[in-house]
Amino acid sequence: MRRLMLLAFPISTLLSSCSGTAMDPDDRFDAGRWQLEAWFESDQGSTQGQPGSPSDTVNLTQQQAGYPPASVFFSEFYHGERDWGDVSFRGGKVGGSLHQGSVDVPMSGTYARDHFLVKLHYKGASQVVEGKLVDPASSSS
Repeated sequence: MRRLMLLAFPISTLLSSCSGTAMDPDDRFDAGRWQLEAWFESDQGSTQGQPGSPSDTVNLTQQQAGYPPASVFFSEFYHGERDWGDVSFRGGKVGGSLHQGSVDVPMSGTYARDHFLVKLHYKGASQVVEGKLVDPASSSS
């Protein structure tokens, strides 16, 4: 299956950008199989559910699930962004901006252990990325 973004880079690069603050143990994504979908929304309508809309399945390991939510989002669910230091995933809310060259793209959304909905607000349209945990991993190792 194709990824939602084409570029990827090692999670170690992402984690090196994380602040050293302690993470709430409940502020994370659960391990298991995630179903991802992406679409665009504008004043003219939505591409959600249309043939050819990007979708993917991601298997999140127990180890990956232990990383901060922003690290997991940008390494496993939405690949290719290198400058996300001003994006925050805290207390179930997503906020801040991505820096894509000379353009800052505001982000907003919500997340929980078993789902997320994130919007990237481009001029004239928003890209929406939604993920749902469809098959939780067993809690035993």
